[in-house]
Amino acid sequence: MLLTSEQRQTLYILGYLYIRMGLNDSAERLFKTILSLFPEDKWSHRSLAVIAMRKGDSISCLAHIYKAVAGEHSIVKHAPLLLLQAQALWNLGRYSESRTSIQNYIKIRGSRT
Repeated sequence: MLLTSEQRQTLYILGYLYIRMGLNDSAERLFKTILSLFPEDKWSHRSLAVIAMRKGDSISCLAHIYKAVAGEHSIVKHAPLLLLQAQALWNLGRYSESRTSIQNYIKIRGSRT
């Protein structure tokens, strides 16, 4: 089954609303379903990274972050993911890498002002 771009956008919005309402399990099911149809869907991986962090699963969070930025030459548009990455790394005791993520975020955000 193929979805139109508009249908996909609608599902993204629904998933976002689920996350905002704290319905993480519903959001997770939705984004995993989208991934079953579109395995390389970066927006679903970004969303699943957020959900994983909310559930305390830092390893899964990092895996989804890496998939969300795979193949990208610039991380500038993914600046918020650097903060999520920093939190996940910190939770795993990888403090130096966490600090590097924060420093990269500060560099990126500073260059956009």
